[in-house]
Amino acid sequence: MIQLTQHTLVVPNLPEAAEGLRVIHLTDLHRDSLTQDRVIREAVKIAGASCPDLIVLTGDYVSHCPEDVAPVAELLKPLNAPLGVYGILGNHDFRAGQSRMRTALQGVGVTMLDDRMERLPCGLTLVGMTDDIEGDGVHGRAFEGVAEDEAVLALIHNPTDAERFAEKSCVAVSGHTHGGQVVVPFLTAWKLRNIHAKRYRAGFYRVGKVTLYVNRGVGNVGVPFRFGAKPEVALFTLTRKEETNHSLR
Repeated sequence: MIQLTQHTLVVPNLPEAAEGLRVIHLTDLHRDSLTQDRVIREAVKIAGASCPDLIVLTGDYVSHCPEDVAPVAELLKPLNAPLGVYGILGNHDFRAGQSRMRTALQGVGVTMLDDRMERLPCGLTLVGMTDDIEGDGVHGRAFEGVAEDEAVLALIHNPTDAERFAEKSCVAVSGHTHGGQVVVPFLTAWKLRNIHAKRYRAGFYRVGKVTLYVNRGVGNVGVPFRFGAKPEVALFTLTRKEETNHSLR
């Protein structure tokens, strides 16, 4: 069963027009034999039923097979929101073919943020970073043209990418870890290091000036099940207020 997690997210410099904005975050769908299509459909249904203003996707739509690219894009086709659907690629997407993946997602209405930023009409600035493991992007380029006093929501795949812009006062969402997928003491910590995710397993973290959220994702890799890390769709309500309902690590 997929869990809809709901969070209040304080965004530095958030304009009044973006107060209360509802943002759905989906990540790590991993369409293949280990993640059934019904699971992805359920995640998409949950996202739509949440009535979001904005939807963001942070990669790993497939595991490795190019044959899964078109089907997963079709599964995502129902996603829509008034401010749009934005996405980046994850490390597994590069293995399946980055150009093919980008084209398929753009074909169903996803705006791809490949190491670039885009300002929304409400005053929120989205910044997207290409995956740091398999990607070929120039990470420094993503923040080009972004002023210090802008309200920024950064899309990254690997949570450790937040360390690349830790001096920026902003918020970021990521995936990649699956929350550990199968959570076992010591073994999970080793696995996180092995996939270059360091200590960032799931939930909220403080990385310099960045407030980072690591989403547990939807799909599976390696084994067709999860233990101690339920699949997740995250819903954020953006605010300028200081009160939050989360604790940073």
